[in-house]
Amino acid sequence: MDGWESRRKRTPGHDWCVLMFGIRGVVDIVDVDTAFFTGNYAPRVSIQAADITQDYDANAADALQVLTAKATKDRSMGVSATPKELKLAEQLKSVEWTEIVPFTQLGAGYTETRHNLLRVSPSKRGPWTHIRLDIFPDGGIVRLRVFGEVVIDWKHIQVSDMLDLVSIAHGGQVIGYSDAHYGHPRNLMAPGRSKTMAGGWETAGYEHRAARYTWKGLGSAQAGMLERHTAG
Repeated sequence: MDGWESRRKRTPGHDWCVLMFGIRGVVDIVDVDTAFFTGNYAPRVSIQAADITQDYDANAADALQVLTAKATKDRSMGVSATPKELKLAEQLKSVEWTEIVPFTQLGAGYTETRHNLLRVSPSKRGPWTHIRLDIFPDGGIVRLRVFGEVVIDWKHIQVSDMLDLVSIAHGGQVIGYSDAHYGHPRNLMAPGRSKTMAGGWETAGYEHRAARYTWKGLGSAQAGMLERHTAG
């Protein structure tokens, strides 16, 4: 099953999961995609969020580390959280996190109703590092997309540090471009190395290549000094 589906609840309560952002940022809109789940989709959701930093409660931070390590390794299906794991999860106090999406009805996983676009109030955009997704009472969701902007705490960056200023991980954005026929310019800003040609920016070929050119504009999130650097 290429999604998250919980079993039918036979006891009081509802199902939930806690997710960590790949990059700390503010949230503008959430897409809860129920594709293919036409009869067993999650009928209702709510979302809470938190900005977990080094100042976070020590016990909660330890619990988060243990839970994350297990969840990353565990690919099992047909299981549920153990009493020990639930006790650790309670230490996160995620039920007390800021509610960014209130109790909301979802559409079934048909083409015309699968994308449930939920806008976040400007006062609750964050920045956040983690979210808790509650489904009421159970069911399936194929994808959860959280759209927003990267926020970097520049106080923790040394002036002398060498950074990729246009990296998405540092808040860089594509400002404009002339062509994105085979690949989008935002691929240039992705962290890490590309595994294939599809991970880069490629434009359509012009019949008279010598007489035409393509361009793109990239914006960094912070002003900085440029230095010559030879990639390894």
